[in-house]
Amino acid sequence: RAAVTYPAGSRRFIALVGALTGLTALSIDISLPALPLIGDALHATAAQTQLTLSAFLMGYAASQLVIGPLSDSLGRKRVLLASLVLFTLAGLACTLATSIEALIVFRVLQGIGASAGTILGRAIVRDSYEGAEAARVLALVTLVMFIAPMIAPLIGTVLLHVSSFLQEDAWRVTMGFLTLTGVVCIGMTVARLAESLPADKRRPLSAMAVTRAYGRFFATRASLLPAIVVCAAFACQFAYIGSSSFVMTQVFAQDPKLYPLFFGANALMLMAGSRGAAHLVRGRDPRQVLGIGAAVMALGATLLLLGAVVRDGGTTGYVAGVAVTFVGIGMTIPSALAVAMEPWKAAAGLAASALGAAQMGGGALASAVTGAVYDGTARPVAMVMAGTGALVLGASLLLVSERVLQRDG
Repeated sequence: RAAVTYPAGSRRFIALVGALTGLTALSIDISLPALPLIGDALHATAAQTQLTLSAFLMGYAASQLVIGPLSDSLGRKRVLLASLVLFTLAGLACTLATSIEALIVFRVLQGIGASAGTILGRAIVRDSYEGAEAARVLALVTLVMFIAPMIAPLIGTVLLHVSSFLQEDAWRVTMGFLTLTGVVCIGMTVARLAESLPADKRRPLSAMAVTRAYGRFFATRASLLPAIVVCAAFACQFAYIGSSSFVMTQVFAQDPKLYPLFFGANALMLMAGSRGAAHLVRGRDPRQVLGIGAAVMALGATLLLLGAVVRDGGTTGYVAGVAVTFVGIGMTIPSALAVAMEPWKAAAGLAASALGAAQMGGGALASAVTGAVYDGTARPVAMVMAGTGALVLGASLLLVSERVLQRDG
């Protein structure tokens, strides 16, 4: 009997696409508890051990601009399956690695394989929906995706206990778990995910044509402004992520054991924002929801900045400001993605790749800047988050105002 695929927009479809989109976050966050153990097992320095995480991100970033256009030519499902196979085989190779150099190489390949879930998940939604409905489904997919960073540290801790019981290296058990996750994703994709891009809608693959298309994407105001929003919103998020453990444990002297609770609470705020966006976008232009999310984000970042710079807001002021900001980010990102991809139905893969590169660039830059200017206080992260919040608000207001002028004109 032929396998029955999940109908686009069904809860199972959203859960599957959300899980594929969250594969990268899971792969990064689940490995964090075991990082110190890799150096002991493979006789590596701390810098070499950290490079295993950087290697994954390098592979992920490098493949972003290729995966989308490739899927525009060959179809979403074929490229997604090939990438998942690479992710799974690389995970198995990581599990069996006997040197830090080999592990670093295999983590690059693992990052390349993981990137397709994020990029093609968005392209599949764009293939299937238009306008407000695309924004609603993207918001729900994003909500599911945000579950990954919430549960990953918990899974990583459980795997540490499992490895102790099995008397195996914890990091090998972690990589083995990611390998099994890849197998499950392959099985679910084969059996339950339909091809969303028909053969007659595909585009010939040409390096010159792809380069020109990327140029048009970033030169088109209708996609450039929401791409700036996506870039700045992820920059704001990663400014917090990159410094949060230092701020909570060193600046506010919180017990390190409580840090996962603060981290998980902010993931809940992202989910709440995405759920709110999915509800608000019904019957509305996604740009309106984007404007609301940007205002909430800017308000939270401003409160955070006032607490950190004008007066010592303490832990409560910091946590409250970040929480409001993250609700705004959860509303803003899926709305901006939908608006940016709206004019690019014929090249949804390329548009998703461009947006993925923008968010990765914004996140990496903000994390690096925040780390470089960290001075032992909460001020640097508050200033970066406030600055990116202002950029999101400005770009969103331009989008909304231009839409109003078009409608009234």
